[in-house]
Order: sequence, then structure tokens, then C-alpha cells
Amino acid sequence: MQKKKQRPLFSPHQFQTMEKEFAKQRYVTEDKRAQLALEVNLTETQVKTWFQNRRTKWKKETEDKASAASRRSQGEMEHILLAMQGASYFYQNIGVDSLVTPFRVLPQHCAEPMFPTAHFKGSFVV
Repeated sequence: MQKKKQRPLFSPHQFQTMEKEFAKQRYVTEDKRAQLALEVNLTETQVKTWFQNRRTKWKKETEDKASAASRRSQGEMEHILLAMQGASYFYQNIGVDSLVTPFRVLPQHCAEPMFPTAHFKGSFVV
């Protein structure tokens, strides 16, 4: 049975150099890969594999952020829909000729409501 190759541990210099290049460009050309391999003292295969693994990690991070944003916006939509359903239920249960006063809290010094009032004659369907 063949002995499994050990995973290389990258030095901070190697890691920073390759991360800097990855930030510029996610795919490296053969020439750039050879140049990086010489610069960080790794084989071209190691540099190539590092970039493949880093792209996989980047894609996963991007998908995680997108799904988190999707879950957040979905939660906001559910909140809005629940609020609309509550308003719909409220309006369906108002009796005929009920006085509808928006913003029921009025300043005490006002003799009349700040907002016009209307007599309800029908049903609101949302």
C-alpha cells in the first residue's frame, strides 16, 4: 500500500502572496503559476491545487452569503405578509358605520383630530 502524501503547511509569506494574487485573479495562467511557485518556493502543482481549493472555498462563502441574504429577505417578506393578514383580519371585522380614526393617539390640546375621520360603510379586502 502506498504511503499517503502529507499535506503541506503554508508559511504566512506563502499564504499572503497567494491570497494577494487570488484577490487580483481567481485563475492563474501557466506563466503566473510558475512565477508564483518560484516566489513562494512551492511546486507548480502545489500552487495549482492551492488555487483550486481556494476557488472552492470562495464559491462556498459566496453561496453562504447569498443564501443568508435570501433567508433574511424571505423573513422580511413573511413579516410583511403576516402584518398584511393582520390588517386584513382587522378590517374585515369592523362593524358597519364604525368610526375609523388613524393614529388613535391624539395630542390632548387638539379639539379635533389631526387626521380626517371617515365612517366605514363596507369592507376592506386586502
